[in-house]
Amino acid sequence: MSSASPAINAHPPAAPEGFEVVDNPERLFDPEATLIMRAVTPPVLPHGLDVWTTKLIEKPIHNLVWTSARGVLGAFRRAAKSGRDFTLARHLSGCSLFALGDDTAAVLRGLGLPPRLVAADTAALVRRLPATELRMQRVALQLDAADADTRRRDSHPVTTFLRSVRARTYTINVGTPKAD
Repeated sequence: MSSASPAINAHPPAAPEGFEVVDNPERLFDPEATLIMRAVTPPVLPHGLDVWTTKLIEKPIHNLVWTSARGVLGAFRRAAKSGRDFTLARHLSGCSLFALGDDTAAVLRGLGLPPRLVAADTAALVRRLPATELRMQRVALQLDAADADTRRRDSHPVTTFLRSVRARTYTINVGTPKAD
């Protein structure tokens, strides 16, 4: 009675897209292992702005605070790279937009997204933000890259205000860091 023996030269399993199979057991710590999969090109890590934009599009965010024109432009340029700029604009058209500065407001208006509130400086913005409307709401916040440091971001007046009204805040830092 002969038993069927497994094929000695069976083809190795196919590698997922973007990877290749390398038959080289000396590269592993385990001498029994014979297959290694390595990335042909390193996987692209999601850009922070892509993650933030995805939250804006996929989750019900009703309020967005923009603190710079650079941030608005950066967000829409990044969304355009993945073909989601129109989706982002359509989604934001139903949100309450708050803008810090006339240049930020002008960029938003140029995109067909008129801000509900425009304030000249951070203190005026915080004074005029509607606390009762933002309480316990999902609020997206764009800060400049100068505030990327956790300590600076957490102590930013807008962040402090949103925390005081217990808003659920999603923050992204976009722009060019300011020289200290």
